[in-house]
Amino acid sequence: MIEQTDIKPYLYHSAEIRWFLPPATDWETALDWFIGNESKKADQTLDLPAEKTLDINHIKREDLRTDEYLVIPQCNTVGVKQRQGKLEVKAQVGERVHYQNEHLSGIIDYWSKWSLQPSESNMSLLEKDLKLSGEWLKINKIRYLLKLSHSENGIRKVTPDAWPEKGCQVELTQVWAEGSDEKWTSFGFEAFGGTFQNMGSSLIDSMLFFVSKKRQPFFLLSFQNSRSYPAWLQLF
Repeated sequence: MIEQTDIKPYLYHSAEIRWFLPPATDWETALDWFIGNESKKADQTLDLPAEKTLDINHIKREDLRTDEYLVIPQCNTVGVKQRQGKLEVKAQVGERVHYQNEHLSGIIDYWSKWSLQPSESNMSLLEKDLKLSGEWLKINKIRYLLKLSHSENGIRKVTPDAWPEKGCQVELTQVWAEGSDEKWTSFGFEAFGGTFQNMGSSLIDSMLFFVSKKRQPFFLLSFQNSRSYPAWLQLF
């Protein structure tokens, strides 16, 4: 019997835009662009220790981690994954928005995510059902994170571990399926806090804030490669 005390999922809402750049994309050049020239001078090698924060631009490099995604055929609107002992279900809500400015274009999606962390005993009971639910794909990730806080005083950078009431996470991720030599580059914005309408506005403001401080990226941030994780998994 599953303990009822475990089944109290955390609900999280977000507005997101993401691009998956093909394996031919030069990761080191993309990382240089994301971190910025000032940070490169502070760390010439760009080979940063795991969990290190670059104080100059509040950018954090996470440990390599492996998430397991349920592959749902022909479904771009629901994502299911197991992450570091958590089970997460993410569903697209509302209308998708086509967004474009002089620097980038892509699809804005709105999501609701349920996250729960069962006890070891409960997870062992769920394991069989999870395996029978379909094909699971192990995805490796190395993420670089920047967080922006939104307030009446404007937008400012905060440490990636901070959780402002309203803000946006910017991430650059090297991502690949386990057993594959093809490493993709994912770049995206994830706004949180307030209503979906407010999150949409925060997302756009965050994109404008971020790209205004960067040189034009060498890679193409276009509708063609703008997709969510569930949509990207359909490519495998």
